[in-house]
Amino acid sequence: MKRGDKVGIILASLLAFYIFFPLGVMILESLATQWYRIQKWWAPEKVGIKWYVQVFQTPEIFKAIWMTFVIAITVAVFVILLNLLPAYVIGTGKIKFGRDFFETFGSIPQTVPAVALGVGMLPVYSRLGWLYTFHGIVLAHSVGAVPYVFRNLTNGFASIDPELEEAAKVFGAKGLTIIRKVYLPLLKPYLAAAGVLAFAWSINEFVLTMLLGYPTIATIAVKVYQNAGGYYWAPHLAGALSTLLVVPSLILIFLLEKYTGISLQRV
Repeated sequence: MKRGDKVGIILASLLAFYIFFPLGVMILESLATQWYRIQKWWAPEKVGIKWYVQVFQTPEIFKAIWMTFVIAITVAVFVILLNLLPAYVIGTGKIKFGRDFFETFGSIPQTVPAVALGVGMLPVYSRLGWLYTFHGIVLAHSVGAVPYVFRNLTNGFASIDPELEEAAKVFGAKGLTIIRKVYLPLLKPYLAAAGVLAFAWSINEFVLTMLLGYPTIATIAVKVYQNAGGYYWAPHLAGALSTLLVVPSLILIFLLEKYTGISLQRV
């Protein structure tokens, strides 16, 4: 093995350790039921699912889990529907002028800090009566999910042969019928990727939920903050809740790449 390859392996290993070590500690905290009494000893003496049982037996936390996934699924569906027509227009080249502008404009929410976005939404939500409401949080989470969904759908439309649309027009298909009959069946992998990314964005969003929804709307992310030191120190519960944030996204990503052939590295 060449020296350069060895260096590359070492650096990659260090990077992997840097990324996955905190996740390992998180899982360890969620499973540890008793630690060794030796000071600063990291290994647990006993492990179990005690903290996961407590999570699901605590009505307040269980409600937050349920609310998290309902909001995330709603956000994914809403943002896909919101971006379908704009992505069709851009992806199929219906608009030649300004395409780069629209694609860049769609990515702006990624560059705006969530706290700034939340502060801007606060007075608007207050006047409209949307503070602490389900639909208000869905709309707030949707803003951050737009770039991921828009980019995926645009790439999906662009990947489809435009001659299929022309053939459909020859047989009398028009407008939404073309999108529904021609494009949507071919867009399923991209729709799945867009939905997964929007879902993952929503379940992890903390700042907007705290600013605009809490205490009426509480999600897993909010409960993690509370248990990790925001209100009281309960690292084991925080670890169990954090696992519930990570695992669903990982499962969805695995299923997406396995059954659609789309890698999120390319979207």
